Amino acid sequence: MDQGNAQLKHFQELFGTEEACADYLFHAKWPDGFSCPRCGSHHAYKTATRRLPLFECAHCRHQTSLTAGTIFENSRTALTKWFLALYLVSQLETGISAVALSEAIH
Repeated sequence: MDQGNAQLKHFQELFGTEEACADYLFHAKWPDGFSCPRCGSHHAYKTATRRLPLFECAHCRHQTSLTAGTIFENSRTALTKWFLALYLVSQLETGISAVALSEAIH
């Protein structure tokens, strides 16, 4: 296995599930834990019955999604596909065509 395939395999082990991608996005968005975008409170209720969690501030009741304010906002595409697409675009020196990217992420 060449280095590129090994790196891709490692990436897919890290970010192969929606939960792993959501966890990574949570920590990237709120490195010190949840912070309400409206009031700054650090306490929230998590609604996990959706595809991606929704957070409701325990103080002001403002609801925010994990993807709000990110490039993933309002997208119905799975985070696993977004993460893989971003990885492939950033790793390939020669770039990747739209057709090849589409085939890679199905």
